[in-house]
Amino acid sequence: MDVFTFVFLVVLVGCLSSLAQGWLRNRRAPRGEVEQLRGELDELRARVGALESIATDPRATLRRELDELERKPI
Repeated sequence: MDVFTFVFLVVLVGCLSSLAQGWLRNRRAPRGEVEQLRGELDELRARVGALESIATDPRATLRRELDELERKPI
C-alpha cells in the first residue's frame, strides 16, 4: 500500500466515523421529546406574538404616555 492510499483511507475512515456519530446522536432523541419541544416552541411563538401586539398597540402607547403625564408634578 502506498502513502497516498493510506492517507485516503485515513481521511475516509475519519469522515465516516463523524457521520456515524452524528447519525447515532440524532437517533437517540426520543420522538415524543421532539414533538413536546415543537409544541412548546409553537406555544412560545404564540405568546411572543401576543406580547408584540400588546407592545405595539397604539392605544397602549397612548395610555402609557397619559399615565406618565399624570405622574409629573405641575
